[in-house]
Order: sequence, then C-alpha cells, then structure tokens
Amino acid sequence: MRILVALDQDPRSAHTLSQVTRLLVNTWANVTLLGIVPNKSGEGGITEDFVETMHQYHRAVLRGFDGGDMPYAPAGDDYEVAEIRPGIFEKISDSDGGIKELTVRIRVGDPAQAILEEAQDCGSDLIVLHGEMDSQQKIATKADCSVLIVKEERDTGRILCFLDDDLLSQKSLELITQMAVLFKAEIEIAGLTDKPNMEAKIESKLDWLTHYFNRKGIQPWVQLVALSSLEQFVLKEDHWSLVTMWMGESSIFKRLFSVNKVAKLLESRKSSVLLLR
Repeated sequence: MRILVALDQDPRSAHTLSQVTRLLVNTWANVTLLGIVPNKSGEGGITEDFVETMHQYHRAVLRGFDGGDMPYAPAGDDYEVAEIRPGIFEKISDSDGGIKELTVRIRVGDPAQAILEEAQDCGSDLIVLHGEMDSQQKIATKADCSVLIVKEERDTGRILCFLDDDLLSQKSLELITQMAVLFKAEIEIAGLTDKPNMEAKIESKLDWLTHYFNRKGIQPWVQLVALSSLEQFVLKEDHWSLVTMWMGESSIFKRLFSVNKVAKLLESRKSSVLLLR
C-alpha cells in the first residue's frame, strides 16, 4: 500500500498525521508526506518555517513506532530541501536503511491540483487529509484512489460501512479491516436499497461480508437502509468514529456525489469519512 498524507500548518494536520501513523504501524505502508503551499514566498521558494514544519512531521511519524521495528530510514537533522521539478520540492538526506519508503515533499500551487497530481505521480492507494483542508470535496470526488478525510477525534468505537450492489475490491475490504483496528471499533454495515428487487441481492452480499469479517475475528452488525431514508438515517444516527462509502463506477454513492447530495450531507457530520475505490 502507498499512502499520501496531505499536510499544511493547520493544527489539524498534526492530529491527522497521528491517526495515519497508527495505520502505518499496522501496515508498514510506503508513505509520502506532502506539504501544501498555496503560493510561493517573495524569494520564489518556500519558507524555512514551512520546511521545519515538514521536518517535524517526518520525525513525528518515526516517533510513533515507539522503539519497535522501524521500516523507515531515520530523519536526521543533516538534510536539504531541493526543487526537483518546478514548484515541487523534496527533502534529501544521507540517511538510509529503510525497507519501506517515507518521502517528504512540498508542492506549491492550487491545493486540490497539487494533491491529485502527486497521488497520480506516486501511485497512491489512499489519500489522507484533514477535514478543513481547502478543496477537500474536489479531491474526494476527482481522486482515482480511496480518500480518508480525518475530522475531530471521536472514540465511539463504531465504524459505519455503507454498501450497495456494486463490486467491492479486495483492497477496500482490507482497508476497512485496518480501520477497524486503527479505531478499535466495531463495524456496522448498512446495505442500501433503492429498488424492491435489490433487497435479496444486498442481503446475499451482507451474508458474504459477515463471513468475510468473521474470518478476520470481527463480528459486524448488519442492516438494510432504504435510499430514500438515507439522510434521516445519517442525521439521526450520528454516532460513528468513521463513515465509509464505496465509490465504484456503478455505486449509488458515485451517482449521488456527482450532484453533491452526500457530500453536503456529511460535510456537517463529526465523523471522519473514508471514500473507497
């Protein structure tokens, strides 16, 4: 897995990074820490203050491993930040020894475009950003990979997974399992139906997923939710640490996001949001 973490100097970035670090401890994923600078400084580069912020983010990830096995090279203080392409900077150091990649980059320009281009360039499986980052809705809808929007920490111990009749990828199922470990949470699966003849198909899929998670040592809660009742369901039952939605080409949520219905519905929710692809 390759994870792209979009960061800025907002205090929410530090919280987001702490959540991602817990995921990295479990997965040993390759990761890119991407600093976003909307505009260049007067000298035509990036400020020393922002470079230092990214260095501290780098060190914070490594501290999260708490003396255990370390898959990444150390973050020494002897480094430079070089412009590897116009508007793209990378932290270069002499440290080696990592069996997994931890890349620190800074992009200057429009935040959404910078994040989407970096995700494509590095082949990201997951983009992570905090809930107040600029253009988060554009990133969530335009990205080719899964997107995790981290909001305030809610230790409710419950994850909601919306499910329709589109095909779920194995990568998505594994990510949901990792999130259950990350949030130390139970999984609730809500099967969405918009036609009466879909119920049998959704119920069969729910049975299959129940067996899948049982084999992982997870006992999910399952229920059916009519699409017409979705808004009422989310507003009434806002008690999750994380809400996940499958965004496949034929999924209900793919269609709803195109007219911003679900995006607006969840924008005011306190739960973090994971869009799966």
